Order: sequence, then C-alpha cells, then structure tokens
Amino acid sequence: MFKYLIFDLDGTLINSEEGIKESLINSFKKAKIEILIPYQNIEIGPPLDETILLCNSGLNYEQLEKIKTFFREQYDFLYYKKLEVFNNVTLILDKFKRSKIEMFIATNKRYEPTLKIVNYLNWNKYFKNIYSIDRYYLETMSKTNMLKILLEKEKILARESLYIGDKYSDFIASSLNQISFIGANWGGSDFYKKVHDFKIIDKINEESVNSLSSLFIK
Repeated sequence: MFKYLIFDLDGTLINSEEGIKESLINSFKKAKIEILIPYQNIEIGPPLDETILLCNSGLNYEQLEKIKTFFREQYDFLYYKKLEVFNNVTLILDKFKRSKIEMFIATNKRYEPTLKIVNYLNWNKYFKNIYSIDRYYLETMSKTNMLKILLEKEKILARESLYIGDKYSDFIASSLNQISFIGANWGGSDFYKKVHDFKIIDKINEESVNSLSSLFIK
C-alpha cells in the first residue's frame, strides 16, 4: 500500500491549454517568427524549450531565448489564470487531505507559474511541496530526474509512492524511478495508443476516488 501521492499538473489536475497557446502565439508574433505547425497541434505538457521548438524546429539559440522571454512575460503575469480545473479533481484532493496522505506536484511546467497557479486556486492546503522542471539543478532536465530529486529531498521510498499523470512519458519517468503509476484519462491522454499494463482512470467520481483511496495506508 502507498503513503505518498504525486500528481502531474497540466492535463492531469488542470487544463491550461488556452493560456499556453495564446501566450505562445503572442510570443511568436512579437518575435516576428512563424509557428510552422497547425494551432491544434501545439502540444501541452513538455518543457517550454521543447514546446517552442515543436512549433518551429528551425529556431537558433537567440530566437529560442527571445521567444522564451516573451512567453514568460505573457504567461507568468496574465495567461496562467486561463485554465480549467478538471471536473471533480477536488474530490480526490479533499479525500486525501482528510486522510492525511502527503501529496506533491511534479510537473514539466516552470516553478514560477506553477506556484502562481497553486496560489490562484488556493491549493496550498493540499500539497506538501512542488517539484518543477527548473526548480532544482538537474543533470538532465527531465521528469525522470525530477522524480528522483523528489524522492531524495522528501526522504520517501519509491515503493510507497504513486504517481498520477496523463502522458505515457509520465509512466516511463515513474517506472525508471520504480514509482507505481496510474494514468489520468479524464482530460484525455495518449495511453490507448500505447501498449500499457497500468490502471487508467477515465472519470473522476465517488467510485473511482474510493478505489484510489483503498490503495493507501490510512
């Protein structure tokens, strides 16, 4: 049974697609550089550098840094509020808070907007700590290394931890750290395109929350 619950953020707890896409489009326009993929193909979830390069793979270092600066100006001060909390997410958060289960966020989103979102939603009461791709020095900027840092800094055991995320890459990162994984498909995911042997939750309701809760030590 588990003692610790770790969540991804974008696509798992919140839908931040609108704010991120608007910030990206405005940032490319301000830099006078084209986005070379269709608007609907802009991917939400990877680290910022990767997301920008997916929009235009031909950027040089100077162009990339310029767009990143413009994006931070847009997203970190305004567009981070353009989000939607997935239906019934607070059912999970409230249930585990009442059960005194320690919860964490581990996300590819940068720390500053992540913290602003948590404050904006008044979610500080739920999470013991937040781990973002840029908060700690990582030998390689990856979710795998970030989860490793989380285990080390919190002094918790992988076998007592469960990670919930909406991407197959989240499963890979947790597996490489020997952390158990459950897929969040309530906002959509890429799981059914892959061969998988982990549990997937398609909808958050009392039944699925109670089933999840039964996996934890009370």
